[in-house]
Amino acid sequence: MVLKSPDIPSFLVETAFISTPEEERKLKTATYQRQLAGAMLRGIKGYFASYRPATFIAKGQVHTVRSGETLSEIAQDYGVSLASLRSANDLQGNTIRVGAELQIPAPGSQQVADLR
Repeated sequence: MVLKSPDIPSFLVETAFISTPEEERKLKTATYQRQLAGAMLRGIKGYFASYRPATFIAKGQVHTVRSGETLSEIAQDYGVSLASLRSANDLQGNTIRVGAELQIPAPGSQQVADLR
């Protein structure tokens, strides 16, 4: 049921058959477990690099600017364009103040998640 639910991100992984003695031995080793985890992470990142499921930001979401942040980084973190972030906050340039509250617009349908 979980795999069919669109509001719960999930995936099914079949790593090996424990009924096969050699595969069972490999599954018990930390090295093989790390290799499997790395392969799953690469697969997830690859998926999100090419497709981002519909994501809706709640209306009225606000970001409070912290020291060292830039407007372009904030836009990237929320998956919105720099132009739409400027427009939503009536900004003419890239200057922002620490403590300022920025309105975050809904992301465009073509935005891709940042996978750091």
